[in-house]
Amino acid sequence: MREEWLSLVKTEMEGGLDRDRFTLLKSEYAFTDERRYACVRSITVLEDRQAQVSVSRRETLVLRVIGLTCQHPVRQDTGFNISYLHRGHGEYPNLESEAQAFFDGIQVPGH
Repeated sequence: MREEWLSLVKTEMEGGLDRDRFTLLKSEYAFTDERRYACVRSITVLEDRQAQVSVSRRETLVLRVIGLTCQHPVRQDTGFNISYLHRGHGEYPNLESEAQAFFDGIQVPGH
């Protein structure tokens, strides 16, 4: 069950990428026990070759996405995804801590 959920999350996350716009540079997927239901934590780094930086200008930027994809605690045939991201030229040092604080603030009713 856990491996099946991990595989499904990875397939859905990477299968929907617009390959004309994005180049996948890195992806990591792992189970997490931070919730009482099945969740996969993901970290994805993409090169966005068509990032719009102004009304008339596009350039290439790096998109870093931290995600938490979980099975719904009651409706086991559904799931949800929470994502926190940064797009820019360099690293964003607070990305992981801000993402965790954001995720912690989202609660899913168990009934």
